[in-house]
Amino acid sequence: MFLKVDERGIYKKVAEKVNQNHSSMLSEPLDSRKIKRILKNSVYIGKPKITGDMVEAEYDGHVTVSDPDLAYVTQDVFDRVQEKIRKIEEKHSSNGGTKVVEMKSLIKEFGLDTVKNNIPDIAVLCPDCGERMVKNGQKELGKDSNLKSHNWICKNKNCGRQRLAPNKKNLEKIRDTREKE
Repeated sequence: MFLKVDERGIYKKVAEKVNQNHSSMLSEPLDSRKIKRILKNSVYIGKPKITGDMVEAEYDGHVTVSDPDLAYVTQDVFDRVQEKIRKIEEKHSSNGGTKVVEMKSLIKEFGLDTVKNNIPDIAVLCPDCGERMVKNGQKELGKDSNLKSHNWICKNKNCGRQRLAPNKKNLEKIRDTREKE
């Protein structure tokens, strides 16, 4: 259905159609954001992501495992959907050729503390659903580390994704970058 619908308001149109046709099967209506999250989820091509404390610390948040028996759609359909999503995102991300100020660039140029002090509403967002994440305790950054990091949990009750930020891999990259400078 996503591939057949015109791009303008596509996620809303698909959500309305799914809610209309399948409301008896849904625990709650789907909105545009949920439709986009579902369309991007590789579990529907038989490649679920495994998460957990050890996976979070060691493998940057998730490990993908192939299980073809879980596939709802073909790889071709999934790839075409991802391409359409990418084109929509690309279309809406540009600003008529004008350079867009990116948060990553500001942090790189001025440092996280300076940016955070001047933009107080910066938030950690869930990589799965885009919802704001909140601190949920601290966890060790691996068995061989004496460091801890904040554990973040998604506020979206239907998502609940947790992640360490920064995680072990992030810190290694930061240290490598610093050593190269």
